[in-house]
Amino acid sequence: MSNIKTAEIYSIAFGGEGIARIDGKVCFVTGALPDEKTVIEVTEEKKNFTKGVLREIITPSQDRIENVCPLAFNCQKKGFFCTGCVYQHVSYEKEIEFKDRQFSELLKRFAGIPDGIKLPPVYSEKYLNYRNKITIHKATGNVNYFGFVSNDNITVLDVPECNLACDEINKALKELRLDIPGFLKNGKKILLRYSQKDGVLVLPENTCRNFPEYMTEDSEFGPFLVPPYSFFQTNIFSHDLLLYEFKKILNEIKRETVFDLYCGVGVFGILAAESGFKTYCADIDSEAVPAAKKNAEIRGLKNIEFLSGNAFDTSKKVFGKESPDKICLVIDPPRTGLDKTLIELLCEKKPKCLIYISCSPDTLCRDLKILMSAGYEIISTRIIDMFPRTKHFETITYLTV
Repeated sequence: MSNIKTAEIYSIAFGGEGIARIDGKVCFVTGALPDEKTVIEVTEEKKNFTKGVLREIITPSQDRIENVCPLAFNCQKKGFFCTGCVYQHVSYEKEIEFKDRQFSELLKRFAGIPDGIKLPPVYSEKYLNYRNKITIHKATGNVNYFGFVSNDNITVLDVPECNLACDEINKALKELRLDIPGFLKNGKKILLRYSQKDGVLVLPENTCRNFPEYMTEDSEFGPFLVPPYSFFQTNIFSHDLLLYEFKKILNEIKRETVFDLYCGVGVFGILAAESGFKTYCADIDSEAVPAAKKNAEIRGLKNIEFLSGNAFDTSKKVFGKESPDKICLVIDPPRTGLDKTLIELLCEKKPKCLIYISCSPDTLCRDLKILMSAGYEIISTRIIDMFPRTKHFETITYLTV
């Protein structure tokens, strides 16, 4: 049976792949857009679906535009491509339309949440050159360059510049390429991280730590100290929009205490403390928690307490100190979402409200279904687009019980 098929694309999936139906199965097609008639190479057969790659556009979508980056997927160029950007071939407005529809479908399919509860999406101020951090990888074989891992998850593409990275990082990347042999000995990965105060730090994987203890990340709510290897949002423009949305929810809640789980350097907890709430912050990152303490000290906050440890253990400690019906819990977990023991604890203790920030809508919907079965009601949820041109987006959801 030939693996070259002609098909019409009727939708687009979470992740950016076009959806067609071939030989009775759904086929997810890299590079395709809805309303396109296409030639597809089927590359993978599963029991209930197939995967394919766009090889020719017979009838293009009226929404298709030309890629900005030459490393993004292009059916006219065979070979490896960068998988970071999946929406460079549509306008940013259309990208957000796709993402918002995907979020609606995930909410309905996995959590039974009607579309009417979802607020309109919040667009990023910039959709190119917004990232303040990138990680580049050492190429395999007898070549001397760093770049991004391509679609085969093995081959490293040579990346002269990244259209998502800020201008300062791209300038540093060009300078780095002039002395690649000097950096190759320092490991397989290099982190480039920028802040306005510190400029670009070039942080090899294996090196003595001869860089500042903290970077200073700006926000419209003041600066925050961040250890160079600790988490901070990569899009400072959308980060401010997320913080404004968080503050709006804080103004609505009537609880006495805020507990910022997965606090990182303390951003959400500090904003809550500045709003007058008694606040607890917790994280497992041994470098981030001291930074969070410093950030609170700089602001002169006395109504905030910090805990180091995993999410389950620190939650038990806080629920032992404070009545859950007085707590608003703020959770911003990794992409894997809430682990089983933690969500069971939350369903048992039932803090009166939750603000759930997520960069992974599929695990968010999984967790929302469990929380709703325990009696939680979703008051609002919406997209804050933190990752333009990529398949990812941030969400913020407000629940009460």
